[in-house]
Amino acid sequence: MVSPISNQDSSVGSPAAAPTEAPTAAVSTASVAKVGQVADKGGQSRGDNLDLSDDAKNLSKHQQNPLQLADGQYSVIAEMPEGATAEPMASVTTQSGRTLTIAKVMFAGGQNDTFGGDHYGFQANVFKPDGKLEYSFILKKDTILSENEDGSLNVSDYTKGAETDGDDIIISQEGKDVSGGKGNDTIVDLYSEKNRNGQDGKSSTIDGGDGDDTIIVKGEMYNKTVTTGAGDDTVQVEGRVYHSDINTGEGNDTIKVDGRISSSNITMGDGDDTIIAYHSGISSNIKTGDGDDTVSIGGLNGSLDTGAGDDTIEASVVAGNIKTGAGDDTLKVADHIGASVDMGAGDDVIAAKDADAIYAHIDTGSGNDSVRVMDTSYSTINLGSGNDSLTGRLIMHNTRINGGDGNDSFKSIASVLDSFIDMGAGDDMVSIAGDLANSLLAMGEGDEDSVFIGGSVSRSSSISGVKAGNLWIMGKRVDEIE
Repeated sequence: MVSPISNQDSSVGSPAAAPTEAPTAAVSTASVAKVGQVADKGGQSRGDNLDLSDDAKNLSKHQQNPLQLADGQYSVIAEMPEGATAEPMASVTTQSGRTLTIAKVMFAGGQNDTFGGDHYGFQANVFKPDGKLEYSFILKKDTILSENEDGSLNVSDYTKGAETDGDDIIISQEGKDVSGGKGNDTIVDLYSEKNRNGQDGKSSTIDGGDGDDTIIVKGEMYNKTVTTGAGDDTVQVEGRVYHSDINTGEGNDTIKVDGRISSSNITMGDGDDTIIAYHSGISSNIKTGDGDDTVSIGGLNGSLDTGAGDDTIEASVVAGNIKTGAGDDTLKVADHIGASVDMGAGDDVIAAKDADAIYAHIDTGSGNDSVRVMDTSYSTINLGSGNDSLTGRLIMHNTRINGGDGNDSFKSIASVLDSFIDMGAGDDMVSIAGDLANSLLAMGEGDEDSVFIGGSVSRSSSISGVKAGNLWIMGKRVDEIE
């Protein structure tokens, strides 16, 4: 289970600067380390220090394997420049209830590192289930943490192949390939966060394997491939995604991206999947597979295929192609529809009452569908078979509407200009509050069609397929139709 922490700096003043308690405490266990205060030369407290037993010291050193310890790879106490600050990055809870927190350590006073930035390194703090600090160290290399059946903790340098079939926690900062293997693994990728001031991201692969995996990419995700396999997986990218691939496989998966998604491919497989990218402009290809999927995005300028299932899509702007497949689907658009929308079979809803449809092609498929838009221009709307409804709030201009079979209704609160409306077979109703100008209205086959025109009908317009007595123009019933 992973809970990213909000970006709030906390002071780190010395080797003893690690916090002494986890953000949340759990069940108490036996103490491994004693925590005491350390004072600087002026007598002021500089935080907490660990008084570790020999067993605790051995456990906290970086290990090549659970039985053989490396020599001095990682110090027990995190050694940092005086006055440095730590920016919280992520928090991970282990199966036994331990909490691992990761913080980015920043130089104080504008000091620069090798790449011209103010980044010193990453600090890891391990808290026991009772919330007391167990270990604290600066991460030197890629790192893997795992727990034995007896609850003891293994910490070692990570290279591909070091993963276990259990629940691993892997912290990657070298930009190399990472594999979690089987189990409910957590992988935290710090490469972009570490190198954002001096190096571009290089090609790498993160493979969570089967299981309920969590992948956190801090910063940009560039030229990477993330695969999580079967299971209920979570992928979180705290920056842009570009020139990358994400494949979560089968399961109820969640992807959250804080930045734009460009020139990339996202494939989620079957399952009830969720994509959250509120602030993104997506110029990529996304497939969520079959299942009841939820997609919340800022804008789409690529392609989105949600497959069969009762899907829900929310977007500010749709300038790409959307295909929802069979099922009772809902599309909510705030500002603009300007591309192809295929809702497939089912009772679908397009809720865009404040959005315009310009150069759009909308096909709701078979089923009892509902479409609400603000205005339309140079667009085509196919309602398909079923009892459908279409409502426009502003002027409809250069638009073609095909009602298809069924008892359909079309309502315009304003005028219809230079358009063609074919309501198809069925008992249909058309209501236009404004004028019908230079347009053709064909009611199709139906015994009880009705037409209401609140304004005038221009000489260049025509109305057909409606019986005398079922046509009203400017509030007056027309008893004879030429």
